[in-house]
Amino acid sequence: MVDAERARIAAELHDIVSHHVSVMVVQAGAAREVLATMPEEAAAAMSAVETAGRNTMTDLRHLLGLLAPAQNGEDEPYDVDLSPQPSLSRLGPLVDRIAFAGLPVEMRISGEPRPLPPGIGVTAYRIVQEGLTNALKHGDGAKAEVTVRYARTTTCASRC
Repeated sequence: MVDAERARIAAELHDIVSHHVSVMVVQAGAAREVLATMPEEAAAAMSAVETAGRNTMTDLRHLLGLLAPAQNGEDEPYDVDLSPQPSLSRLGPLVDRIAFAGLPVEMRISGEPRPLPPGIGVTAYRIVQEGLTNALKHGDGAKAEVTVRYARTTTCASRC
């Protein structure tokens, strides 16, 4: 059980860092390219780098804060932002960050959006995040498409 939790935490750290750092690298490169000819665009790209860096630090503090016990020995972890983990309801800002970094993204939602259990919501978000990060890094300027489909749930009891 400890190994599974360590693997989950390692995957979460990888997702957080690789996404934000990829956005930062693309934005910094864009800023360098247009610095002399389009200073406003360069400033906007550097602002996006700063925002991505801050978001990375916040996400890392949150995750690492969950692992570190409070220094006073109480059960509450220290320095933890208890904001909710990302879920499919936060795909809009993710898509906006990727599009601003230079990868056009088309997003489609089908079915009736509804709250998901936290583990499923964060997993779905991280899958989309990883896919968009990989498309940004390796897509050579192509466009990305994200489709989220909400379907009715069924149980296996009667059919499995």
